[in-house]
Amino acid sequence: MFRCNRAWRQRVDERARALQNPMRLPCGRQESTMRHVRHFLQHRFNPLHVYCRLREAGLSKRAAGRVSTLYERYVYRVCGLH
Repeated sequence: MFRCNRAWRQRVDERARALQNPMRLPCGRQESTMRHVRHFLQHRFNPLHVYCRLREAGLSKRAAGRVSTLYERYVYRVCGLH
């Protein structure tokens, strides 16, 4: 009985640690720091993400669309963020 509880507790602790560590993948593998940073930056600088944040900031659909289109053409593609 003690071993079952102990094994169960270890699994619960491992899952809790995995949830607290943002670089741990669901399959249990560790993601490299640079790959994690790259994925984060690709998400944050994605033109659709920029559009959504502009809409949340109060811009109209048209204005946010224009800004994100210009951003995609002149910043996102030129800097090679895609």
